[in-house]
Amino acid sequence: MASDMLNTKSNTFFSSTDAQWQSCLPLCEQVKLMLAGYFESLEGESAADLYNMVMSEVERPLLQVTLERCNYNQSRASLMLGISRGTLRKKISHYKLE
Repeated sequence: MASDMLNTKSNTFFSSTDAQWQSCLPLCEQVKLMLAGYFESLEGESAADLYNMVMSEVERPLLQVTLERCNYNQSRASLMLGISRGTLRKKISHYKLE
């Protein structure tokens, strides 16, 4: 699966020094670097469903960390995320975060 490739390959894109440097970058720059590394790892093969792959890679940890921060209080988490509680519940179910 392409998203698995993004996860497993991400550890090989940078040396430990590069990883330390990368952690100081803003999130958008980190995403750019990871995507560049992902495309490089494809070695000329085409990517498919890239938008959904990236969004699911970002959305799941965003929801998980926010829920943890709010002690799994869905009302507080939905306010923090700026989405309705119903939408949050659907996403919790989709990503099996219960």
